[in-house]
This record gives sequence, structure tokens and C-alpha cells, in this order.
Amino acid sequence: MRPERIDILYTKTMDIAELLNITIEKKASDLHIIPGYHPSIRVNGQLFALKTYPVLTPESTKEMLLPILTDEKKNLTSDITMMNIDFV
Repeated sequence: MRPERIDILYTKTMDIAELLNITIEKKASDLHIIPGYHPSIRVNGQLFALKTYPVLTPESTKEMLLPILTDEKKNLTSDITMMNIDFV
């Protein structure tokens, strides 16, 4: 069974808390924040791009994620291309 189409219309600027709330509301297992792509969520193993949000730039990604990173992870950001952040 395919998940229902996910239509999300927001006019606000992109905010990590808002994206996390969408992830929870849609019962998604993952939120993908990747520069060069729209934010995406994984629902029942299938990725859905949140196309009502703009394509992420390296700058917008950094601006959105730095406030929620630990100091240890902030120090690693210049050396890595991927980071998993878990919330419980």
C-alpha cells in the first residue's frame, strides 16, 4: 500500500522545528536535510520531497542546523559531508 500524497503548504521561512513537526505529524521515520535538494521525509520506507520548501543551499542548511548541534558536532562540521542527528 502506497502512503498518501503529502501536500504541505507553508509560506514561512524554513525552520528546523517546523520540519521536525512535519516529520512527527506525518509519522515519518527520517528527515533528510541535504544541500542541493528539498527537505525530504521518509514515510513507510519511501522518500517524499517537501517541494513547497526551497531547495537547500549549504548556507541555509548550516544556518538551520548549527543552533541544534552540540559543540562537539559543531567542531566537526567543516570536515564532514554527512551527519546523523538523533532525537528521542
